[in-house]
Amino acid sequence: MYEENEIKVLKINATDIINKLNVLWAQKVFDDERVISSYDYVDWTKTLQSKWQHLKITEEGTTKISIDGRSESWLITSIKNKISRKREMESLLDVLWLQKVAEVRARRVSFERNWVDIDIDFFPMIQPFVEIDADSSEAIEWCCSQLWLDVKEWFIGSTIEAHKQLWVSYFEVYKK
Repeated sequence: MYEENEIKVLKINATDIINKLNVLWAQKVFDDERVISSYDYVDWTKTLQSKWQHLKITEEGTTKISIDGRSESWLITSIKNKISRKREMESLLDVLWLQKVAEVRARRVSFERNWVDIDIDFFPMIQPFVEIDADSSEAIEWCCSQLWLDVKEWFIGSTIEAHKQLWVSYFEVYKK
């Protein structure tokens, strides 16, 4: 299982962040639309374990399946695996009584600098936000200081929680 230090900052000026990253010589590694398909049980008497919040297939250059949750220390916990055949994976999920409950197309611009990943996400129903992940909280703090991001605006949470912070229900607005 992989745990990472990850924060999100809402209420950003995406163009300003991208310009600052270019000045900092960050390497742009992705700039395209992603398709994120979310799954849950057909039988609503069952649910994903409370630790696990989001089972999804993400298409962004490569296709991967992942399940995200939180560790006991509240770090984001993920199990991810690249897949080569989305249809076969969807068939497997169907056999396991998991169905697609939401799907969204969202642009992502990704940069890397000094082992820090910086993603600017553009979801259709909320304003852009930045996600920063690194091996340590010090690396995240360094990155935020370079981008002039206010510590008071950070939060540790998922994309679903970013929507909640902005009073938008992820599963309602992207319902399949």
